Amino acid sequence: MSTIQLPASPVVFEENPHGYWLEGKRLSGITGLIHAILDLGVYPDANDFVKQVAIPRAGAYGSAVHKSIELYDEIGIKDTKHPAVEVVTKNYGTQVFGPFDVSQELETYIRHKEGFRPIANEYTISDEEQYASNIDNVWEKISTGGDWLVDTKTNNLDYYPGGKEALKLYLSWQLSIYAFLYERQTGRKVEGLAANWLRHDEGEFWIIERQPDDFVEALLKHTKATFNYGWKYEWTGDPDMLSIMKGTALPANVEQSDIVTKQTIETITNLLRRAQEIEQAMDEFKKGLKAKMIEHGIKSFECDGFKATIGASSIVTSFDSKKFKVDHPDLYHEYSKESLRSGSFTLKLKEK
Repeated sequence: MSTIQLPASPVVFEENPHGYWLEGKRLSGITGLIHAILDLGVYPDANDFVKQVAIPRAGAYGSAVHKSIELYDEIGIKDTKHPAVEVVTKNYGTQVFGPFDVSQELETYIRHKEGFRPIANEYTISDEEQYASNIDNVWEKISTGGDWLVDTKTNNLDYYPGGKEALKLYLSWQLSIYAFLYERQTGRKVEGLAANWLRHDEGEFWIIERQPDDFVEALLKHTKATFNYGWKYEWTGDPDMLSIMKGTALPANVEQSDIVTKQTIETITNLLRRAQEIEQAMDEFKKGLKAKMIEHGIKSFECDGFKATIGASSIVTSFDSKKFKVDHPDLYHEYSKESLRSGSFTLKLKEK
């Protein structure tokens, strides 16, 4: 383990009843928030058997993997055999999940961890108001000394809604929320986000893109979480902002409404027409002037009203960021900086 010591959260995690508590107040986890508000990681077509048996069975398998990872990181023991557990369901009687042998998953995890040192497992983070969660793994990257937040998933990608890319998008939000809260709780900067996908003899290590802090802050600030025999979530912010965060379109366009007067519409339309005519005329005059300057070997022409210059030709070197991202995902993430860019605004003349 790394020698880095992280400050302990005042939030307490209890297994029974399962949840996070702060001075007697129950806090919501992050998973339900992402499901309810962003519609990510949900199984819309799940029947009762899937909800009562298949998903809990998958959860028991995932818990076994997490326990083995935590024990190995803490004391170096490879304890990978976990006993079966009995779960009483509403419609399908008592179900037995397991036993589980997760030795293959642990070996894959160990390979993925090369180049990193574990700082903490199941590290609790919280805004100390509404939300709390445990980060599966906090790692220190040996080459840089940077903090990485890592989540472990054991989902069957054949059944996960949207497959691998949908799971990565879910992880992007989950780990971005973790990073937002982690940085405020510890005062330490998060260098990268990653996920271990472990499933029997298969496994992949994914670099996860971080969502802008503005989005994360809006999600936490403008969602009201209440507990009444289960968590309920209500978005209280701007619906257009939520649409952008979810990657969906804004409300449908309108051709005319009370927010724009008839006079304003006529003025903008006339200006757009004049601008179009001026642009077309300028293009023709610019072509003619440049041709004359080239014909007479003139690089610069100046008069009382304007100055025209023909620049020298040059060789331009461009950087293929998409290829670099594919070939070197670690370096791309390390040297990338994310910021929120305002949506563009366009104003075009309609073609008749």
